[in-house]
Amino acid sequence: MPGVQVGVVDSEGREVAPGEVGEIIARGPTSCAATGGAMRSRHLIDGWLHTGDLAMIDAERYIYLVDRKKT
Repeated sequence: MPGVQVGVVDSEGREVAPGEVGEIIARGPTSCAATGGAMRSRHLIDGWLHTGDLAMIDAERYIYLVDRKKT
């Protein structure tokens, strides 16, 4: 989506290396659009929406969903 940044980070908020699994984060003009119950399961930290989705990123920066974060 234009204007939206996406990344995959570890539990400390650092970007993961290719082949490692981390949580998908996103920020942009629509990252705070969710309201009500949908927002309760997500966390907004320093302007980044932590989705709770776990993914691996490859060397070409493609993101592959692998699981859902257990809370």
